[in-house]
Amino acid sequence: MYHIIINPASRSGEGKRLWAQAEPLFKESGQPYEVYFSEEEEGVRGVVRELTEAEVARRSEETLQSTREVLERPDRFWAVLEDPLPEQNKTDLIIMGGDGSLNEALNGVADFSNVRIGFIPVGSANDFAKDAGISKDVGQTVRTILDGDHRRRLDLGRVSWESFREDEDEDSVLMPDVQNRYFLISSGVGFDAQVCYDADRSRWKKLLNKIRLGKLIYIVTAIRLILTARRATLDIEVKGGDEPVLNMELEDCLFGVCMNHRFEGGGFQFAPEADPTDGKLDLCVASGISRPRFFMLFPKAYSGGHAGARGVHILQGRSVRFHSDIPMYVHTDGEVPDRTREAVMTVLPGALEFLN
Repeated sequence: MYHIIINPASRSGEGKRLWAQAEPLFKESGQPYEVYFSEEEEGVRGVVRELTEAEVARRSEETLQSTREVLERPDRFWAVLEDPLPEQNKTDLIIMGGDGSLNEALNGVADFSNVRIGFIPVGSANDFAKDAGISKDVGQTVRTILDGDHRRRLDLGRVSWESFREDEDEDSVLMPDVQNRYFLISSGVGFDAQVCYDADRSRWKKLLNKIRLGKLIYIVTAIRLILTARRATLDIEVKGGDEPVLNMELEDCLFGVCMNHRFEGGGFQFAPEADPTDGKLDLCVASGISRPRFFMLFPKAYSGGHAGARGVHILQGRSVRFHSDIPMYVHTDGEVPDRTREAVMTVLPGALEFLN
């Protein structure tokens, strides 16, 4: 059974129109499927959570019943050792939307070991689809999923951070508010997160999306922040890289980002060698780069040409911890939930089974 979750508002309403192209292919396949529409990106998470929690409960009951049946057999002592429980079918979720919809879906999954995910990209940036080689042609993408021969294992990222809160009373003691979120493409603090935060709240975004110039708002926002964004001193700890533990303190930092895939923000390759199957995250930090020089380097990030430039630090590791002297926005796949001074990004090797 395919559970197809659609964000019809993707690409300013294109999602609904493109589903009309995709549905006949599912009907022709003869495979059972159910369709769920979510009018808001955030609603995708709720649909996925409900589906996967129900599946976890159902499988637990089936496993319990199977165990009872085995234990009630006369040869139960041998049967427990020799007869494995039947393999359970996995829940197939197909997400139709943009990178944000996919991220919301991942954060709604109750148990990744029992889930397979397919993706039909209909967003404006489609950074994940670009790196994963998923076709922009809806028909071809659906046929690839239905064919069933393109399944693969991908690394998944997880970020934990402490929410930053303005303390009205300096003498009061607040317990840290620790948050967790999964990411597939990237997670970072600072400039790239704030670009997403400001652009998503711009009154121009919907208008530009309607005329298919949605990326323009991100470029304009990025230029403004290059000129105005406050820079931080970052204490960085990298584990599981070339050295068991690497500690750095970098001043005048505009951002730090951990890449699982090569592209983010509409095609920027901050870590051009990032590989979602190597069990590592690729860290990119920009430090001590003047504003005029950053303007020169920034366009080069589209091709990865910034790598190796003075002030650009690119490292690999299984875990990366950022500690900042000022609060910075944090993002996961372009979704910006919070501000923080402390964030830890870790990789979960091969945690996600993908259908296409």
